[in-house]
Amino acid sequence: MKRGTILFHTNFSYYDGEKGKKLLVILNNQKGNEPFLMAKTTKQPKNKSLSPGCIQKESLFFIEAGKTWFNEDTWIQLFEVYPFTASEVLKDRFNGDLKIVGKLPEQKANEIKNCIKRLIDFPVQYKKMILKY
Repeated sequence: MKRGTILFHTNFSYYDGEKGKKLLVILNNQKGNEPFLMAKTTKQPKNKSLSPGCIQKESLFFIEAGKTWFNEDTWIQLFEVYPFTASEVLKDRFNGDLKIVGKLPEQKANEIKNCIKRLIDFPVQYKKMILKY
């Protein structure tokens, strides 16, 4: 699984303790013991810019409906990163909780990477993992 892989998690654990179904996008090209860094997606347009691409001030990346795998307007939420170890990914896939459902074009995945490069509040340790490969 590489940067831009789109996953569907049926039992995703949010930071607030809630669990639910969620589409995730892998942000890095995982190597060695590094985690897979994933961002949630949302289709909820409330108070979000409709400007395609990087929305730096909101730490979002907007993808218009039909331009890639997503058939609805979708925002990748870069303000929260979820690290998954390789063993967690394997366990969730084996249990049927995590499925690969699509892949962003390499150009779009690179646009997200370049967006992260410009984000000020993005965790430095994660930014290094995303930008080095």
